[in-house]
Amino acid sequence: MIHFELVSPEKCLRSEEAYMVVVPGAEGDFAVLDNHAAVISAMRQGIVCIYPEEGADGHKIFVDDGFAEVNRDGLTILAEFARNMADVTAAQLQEEIKKAEIAQAKVGNDWERSTLGKTIDRLQAMIDIKDENQGLK
Repeated sequence: MIHFELVSPEKCLRSEEAYMVVVPGAEGDFAVLDNHAAVISAMRQGIVCIYPEEGADGHKIFVDDGFAEVNRDGLTILAEFARNMADVTAAQLQEEIKKAEIAQAKVGNDWERSTLGKTIDRLQAMIDIKDENQGLK
């Protein structure tokens, strides 16, 4: 078992023991098991999959931007954005996109428009993942 933590700017989202965690690294997915070599990797947008025990279904969390560090203490993921895929439906995500698009049309500065654009892109990526993986839990 490895100790796993997922931290976003808002809070520590997960802190638990896991059999294996699959990380969307910048150069491809990689699995972290007990006694993994030390490594630091940038992450790309994608799914972190946490397997509590061998053969179990994985718990899936969407992440965007961040780093993963494996050391003797376990795996720590620092993600700019993270959201549990089981907590949302495609319809909810579509509604959030509509609200963000309305807000984006009303803002007057480029920074806010850009930030809302990134939010829309993330939400659309989550919808795309749900569409590709019907029944994603």
